Amino acid sequence: MLDSSQQPAYNPELPGKGVSCKTIFDCTVPWHMKDEFKRAEFMEVDPRPFAPQLFDKAQGGAHG
Repeated sequence: MLDSSQQPAYNPELPGKGVSCKTIFDCTVPWHMKDEFKRAEFMEVDPRPFAPQLFDKAQGGAHG
């Protein structure tokens, strides 16, 4: 377990010991080999459904 606090005794929302979400990214590239690595392409995503308050002009959001 990466984080020993990830257990129901500390967080009753967790269904079991060690149940959590962790992501580790290794973003290192040997400089002399950088031309052999290709940056991952990501799908375009519309963020409005996930954070409508940021795009709501009536609320004076970031783009309003």
